[in-house]
Amino acid sequence: MYTTRTCKIKIKRMNMKVVLVLLLFHYSYSQQGEGSNQRVVLIGSTVYPGHKDLDGCLHDLPPGIQVVGTQVLKCLTPITTPKTPGDSPGLPGGQSFVVRNEGEEAIFTCTTIGFGTNDTFGWTSPTGFLPLYMWRNNLAIIGTTSKRFSFTSTNKTVWTMTISDVRKHDAGVYSCTVGSNRVHEDSGFLKRSYNLSVQYKVGITGILPNSYPHVIIGYERTLFFNETDDVELACLADGVPIPTTSWRRDNSNSQSLPSGEEVFIGRNLTITNISIHDEGLYICESKQPINKAKMNTTIVVQHKPLVRESEKLIREKKGSSVVLECQIDSDPLPFEAEWTYVKEDRKTVQTTKTNSRLYINNLDPGRDYRNYTCRVTNILGSNLCVIEITGRPAKPKIVSLPYSKKMRVYTLAWKYEEYDISQIKHFWINYTQEKLKGRPGFLDYKVPVVYNPEKPMEYNTTIYDLRANATYYVELFAYNRYGQGDIETFEFTTAAVDEPNSVSEPPPTKPLPRSYGGSGRLLQASMYTSLACFSIYLLLLK
Repeated sequence: MYTTRTCKIKIKRMNMKVVLVLLLFHYSYSQQGEGSNQRVVLIGSTVYPGHKDLDGCLHDLPPGIQVVGTQVLKCLTPITTPKTPGDSPGLPGGQSFVVRNEGEEAIFTCTTIGFGTNDTFGWTSPTGFLPLYMWRNNLAIIGTTSKRFSFTSTNKTVWTMTISDVRKHDAGVYSCTVGSNRVHEDSGFLKRSYNLSVQYKVGITGILPNSYPHVIIGYERTLFFNETDDVELACLADGVPIPTTSWRRDNSNSQSLPSGEEVFIGRNLTITNISIHDEGLYICESKQPINKAKMNTTIVVQHKPLVRESEKLIREKKGSSVVLECQIDSDPLPFEAEWTYVKEDRKTVQTTKTNSRLYINNLDPGRDYRNYTCRVTNILGSNLCVIEITGRPAKPKIVSLPYSKKMRVYTLAWKYEEYDISQIKHFWINYTQEKLKGRPGFLDYKVPVVYNPEKPMEYNTTIYDLRANATYYVELFAYNRYGQGDIETFEFTTAAVDEPNSVSEPPPTKPLPRSYGGSGRLLQASMYTSLACFSIYLLLLK
């Protein structure tokens, strides 16, 4: 005879809160011999034989126990012996972990104890909704159409499920279950589980964001952002074992990430307040012990137009033809370029995707010497190009050596290749000792333009009464009818002692006074003017 009883145990916690833990103990008696019996306990889905004195053992458990499993298992014995025919079917309990590489074969085996004709056996998939395989009433029912799954049984005791060519989506918990009408109705199935882990090579399926407006059809590997956006790139890498993902920029340009790092370890790369300097190729790389993968994306930063003048200052004489060019980098296109002072027939504008040019014919100094502005605008903003046309003199080029062979004398020489030298009225020189640079105390004088047919465009003047072994700072510029030209700066050093073979400079006929700043500037003649005056004086004496 088989009898079944259910025992409910109330367990009180130490803080006197009552927690009701319901354990279902199913006691099944089988006649093994005259006067002998065995009690079997089912806890959850696992079957345990009990001690012969199971009632006494449970009775001796201390009141208020907190760890039920540990205490109750003291009264139970692990299954080590087959059950006799007629007992409830059983399975060794627990869960096993199985690791396979993708493409390998996975084999799962369950051994039942006391399986009867009317009992049911089945294999369930990780989803658990439908059985992959079921045996009932001597009939096998296969619930999967995949040819990679196969099922065998040996004497209705050893049940085997084989998965060939394991794939990553096969991972999960597979269970074999045994059902019987001889097991208590509250827990009619016994189960053993296998947790299948499938290792597969890392792969990168994409980089986020991957939708409009950051991705445009035809430019799937390019991401578009607006300047000052906060950007987050996500590398969609997948693999088992879990791969390590990193970001870097194109090594061929030796560029670091916007953070200053060479490599960033992590799936998501954040760029705050993105700028055009952050444009370029970004590489996501993912590695694991069995493989590695990478994917590239190009970042384009859209911005208001960047503009640059081909020449900021243009010097041309009357009647010339002039071209003013503003170079433009605009992303996105289109843009609009608008010039000032163009409402004349002799002025025309031509604009392409990369520049805008203003053409001026028959230059008129009275109307055309001015600043011209080109405003370039796209949907993100605008910028200005400013170009000046002028008739003021250009910067002279000093060609003398930066040291003197004399203690108190230095000859300053320069070249001036102006487009129309007749416009130059004179040159102006400012000089002082280097230690006084930037302070009041410059000595300054004009040098008249003296044409030398043997050396056109070359000029010089001699500076006297200098300090020995001293450094002087010089400013040199030209004047014409349109004003002061650009300043050329220069430094020279006087000798500590006169070199023996150096040619002495002719002294002036009398000391020449100099002014130290102020508006009343006195003039010193050039070397050529001094020699001419000296020659006339000698002729008069005759």
